[in-house]
Amino acid sequence: MNNEEITEKLNPDNNLLDTMESLIEEFSPKEILERGEIVDGTVISIQNNGLVIDLGQKSEGFVPKK
Repeated sequence: MNNEEITEKLNPDNNLLDTMESLIEEFSPKEILERGEIVDGTVISIQNNGLVIDLGQKSEGFVPKK
């Protein structure tokens, strides 16, 4: 019995694991943004204290009114 056969016996839902890994990779942020970095985004809301920006990441950005 080789390693692949052992792994298949221990983890018969290997396809499910592969699917989960691919979904996590697909929907994870592509890059980590740093404070002060200039990026493109879309204004999605104008608030009294600033702008809410869609940066294409997991959460929105906020630009305070100064």
